[in-house]
Amino acid sequence: MVVTGFTLYGQSNPGGLIFRAFGWVPPLLGGLQHVRLVHHVLTWGFIIFAMLHVYFALRSDYVERAGGVSSIITGGRYVSTDEAYEDYDVSKVPSRPWPTHEYPIPTKEP
Repeated sequence: MVVTGFTLYGQSNPGGLIFRAFGWVPPLLGGLQHVRLVHHVLTWGFIIFAMLHVYFALRSDYVERAGGVSSIITGGRYVSTDEAYEDYDVSKVPSRPWPTHEYPIPTKEP
């Protein structure tokens, strides 16, 4: 989509840098009209993908009650009353991102 977009943008200044850099695209796709068609279809595909992505994320947040999207908006996470939720004790987390043999893996204390 970016390549076809720059190709179409280059048409506004024939002989310019962008026109010369992307001049290989229209012959590859069979002409400028096909470049427009491919760009149009890919743009609508991106728009539909974004809308479906947002819908499915909101639906998943509502159905599964995981709190992923809600925590982005509210700053808190939904935890059911029958679940015990504990925050991670930051003082016991090693400074390295992955546990190694030098640091024990943090476990729950009794």
